[in-house]
Amino acid sequence: MDKSKKEYSLEEKKNLADKIKSLKKEEELKKIKSIIFKENPDLHYTKNSSGMLFYFQNLNNSTYDKLEKYLKNLENKKIYRMTMTTSETNTLDSINKEFKDKDKYKLSNLEKNMIRRKEYEEEIKKNNNTLHNDELYMSEDTEKNTTTNIFVKKTPESNDEEKEKKAKSIKKTSDSNESSEKQKKVKSVKSVKNVKKPKSVKKSKN
Repeated sequence: MDKSKKEYSLEEKKNLADKIKSLKKEEELKKIKSIIFKENPDLHYTKNSSGMLFYFQNLNNSTYDKLEKYLKNLENKKIYRMTMTTSETNTLDSINKEFKDKDKYKLSNLEKNMIRRKEYEEEIKKNNNTLHNDELYMSEDTEKNTTTNIFVKKTPESNDEEKEKKAKSIKKTSDSNESSEKQKKVKSVKSVKNVKKPKSVKKSKN
């Protein structure tokens, strides 16, 4: 007894037949054959070198119902696989994008540090009379409230220090010149002392 409530039209049967023709996998074709012969134990068919031939439109109505469900199941699996592949691709794209965003974030932090360092150096120039050499400067990420870098900067010398250094340099040069002049004078005196007086020549008596 045919338990299927749905009556399949010739057009619907033709559509099912077309879908079955498009199947390529052996296990799928075996399943189709199993459904047909299970639902139609008294099916009359002709067997030759091409296979088994029968009228597809003359099968029990329950056959079409089960074939339709099986084909839909195959289609759903195919869609699922495609969705998973797309999802995996999107996930990989998302991961790659995340890494790129992290790289951009790191670059952004680096740029911030460079800007802060530039500002720090400008601040040093403005306040070079109060800062000391080897002063530490901590670069902070205000958004995260964390220290991102530490700089050790040699600050410019104060005006007084510069003047003092110049004065010392001038004095050193002056002292050096003075010492050189003294050495020249000493050498000159020594050279004069070392000059021998010519011996006097006695006149002979005639």
